[in-house]
Parts: sequence; structure tokens; C-alpha cells
Amino acid sequence: DYYKAIEFRPDNRSLWHNYVDCLIESKEIDKADSICDILIKKWSGHADTYQMKAQVALEKNDTAKAETYIDEALKINKYDFNSLFIKGGILLSHEEYKDAEAIYDRAITVNPKNAGAFVNRGLSRYHQDNLRGAMNDYDYAIQLDPRNFSGHYNRGLLLAYVGEDNKAIEDFDFIIRIDPNDMMAIFTRGELLLQS
Repeated sequence: DYYKAIEFRPDNRSLWHNYVDCLIESKEIDKADSICDILIKKWSGHADTYQMKAQVALEKNDTAKAETYIDEALKINKYDFNSLFIKGGILLSHEEYKDAEAIYDRAITVNPKNAGAFVNRGLSRYHQDNLRGAMNDYDYAIQLDPRNFSGHYNRGLLLAYVGEDNKAIEDFDFIIRIDPNDMMAIFTRGELLLQS
């Protein structure tokens, strides 16, 4: 449908972007990559064109290329939430936790209601031994989105780490209700139940 719509409205950037999203979702990554090249030629002054190219690079497991495109997007618009979110994820994957936290600080300033940004900032804080900061972020992420799987998972692990076994069990109960086949959650809950 988007492809057909583009034939009628070739200058509608949103249609092109939705088309690329569909290609990524359907794992037509090479086609999405070539469409992104068209977008960059047509709209080189827009951050989201580079952000989409970075997403394609991540699908190809090319984090170096993804980071190059995300940096280009952030040069154009340093407040682009999606680009900040992706940049933070790349920094986490490189174990650059302090820099990742700074990026998620910026992302949260732009979009203070995005639970995922709080979960990821919590993860970056956890890896810097800022356990209180991490817990605050996980708690707030779950307050924003009570069904946030990653928030419950990370908080459960952190609660277990600091010896709050009963609270950790509650988080893992939630996770197992959502995904009854999550073996790591089942194993962790079992270990916690043995200790309580």
C-alpha cells in the first residue's frame, strides 16, 4: 500500500519512511537499505533519513556504520528522540556506560514519558554501580508503562542482587505471566524461591 501511495505522492516523506519501516519489519533489509539511499539523496537535510539508514545498518549488525549515520542525524537535529535512543543503544553495546547515560539524559529531556529510555538509562547506571539511580529509573519506567517487560525484568534482577527477594519474585511472576516459556525468568524465580 505504501509503495502504491508513493507512486501518487512521491514527495511525501512520511510515506517513504513508512515503506522503509515495513521493509525492515518484513526483513527485506537490502531493499530497505537501497530505499534509504534514495531518501538521503531526496532529503539530506532531515535527521530521520539518516536515522532510518542507521536502523538498517543495525539490522545488518554493522554498528560502526549505524553510529556514523546516527551521528549525522544528531548533527542535523540534536533533539531527535529516535536518534538519541539509537545512539544510546549503540553506546550500551560498546559498554560506554557513562556516555550512554548522558545520551539517555538528553533523550529523557526530549521525551520524559518514554519508558524505554528510563529502562536503558537504568541499565547504564547499573553498570556504573549506581544501583539507587538504576532502581529509580526502573521504578519510573514501570510507573509510566506498568506492562513494560524489560523494566520488570531488569528491576527483578536488581532486586535479587540487593537481596529484596520477595519483591524480585513479584517482578518475575509478572514476566512469567507474560511469557510462560522464559526459561531465564523461571530459573531465576526458582532460585529466589529456594532462598526465601
